[in-house]
Amino acid sequence: MTSNGTRAATLIAVLASGLAACGGAGSGSPTAPTASQLPRPTGNGQDTYQVADVVFSGVVYELTPIGRVPIEGVRVQSDYFHVFPIGDAVTDSQGFFSFKPIWVCPCSWAPWVVAGVTLIMVEKDGYESPAAQPDTVFRHPMYPAAVRDPRLRDVTIAGDTRFDVELVRRE
Repeated sequence: MTSNGTRAATLIAVLASGLAACGGAGSGSPTAPTASQLPRPTGNGQDTYQVADVVFSGVVYELTPIGRVPIEGVRVQSDYFHVFPIGDAVTDSQGFFSFKPIWVCPCSWAPWVVAGVTLIMVEKDGYESPAAQPDTVFRHPMYPAAVRDPRLRDVTIAGDTRFDVELVRRE
């Protein structure tokens, strides 16, 4: 064999061993979520819901004339109904929060809510939601006059999710 033939044979051998280590040349499909990341039913009776083993994070801020300013010490909670033992954080000095896992619908107690939606509560003394904050889909459709809680936000969870939140100073 010539030196070019030897180099080509060596290159083919290296590539073949590399492909074998990756599961072969035919395994070009994307990696699926692990079983622990997929929502799993939990709870019992009336309080069943799904738990997604994903990271929920974001920044809580206020808009000022100079732009977004992070707010420290804001509580971000995914346990508004006090039935879920998961999902609670307080923002750091950069307004950042993060937790996992997070509960999501389908929920036996809110069958009208689309799968993958969760409800978070965002609160800090001296701050409130902007006036245009939409109402939550979790309010029962039979009770449209029920008290509205502007601290609540609906979020669709689709894997690791980033959700930034604006608050305004209460005057």
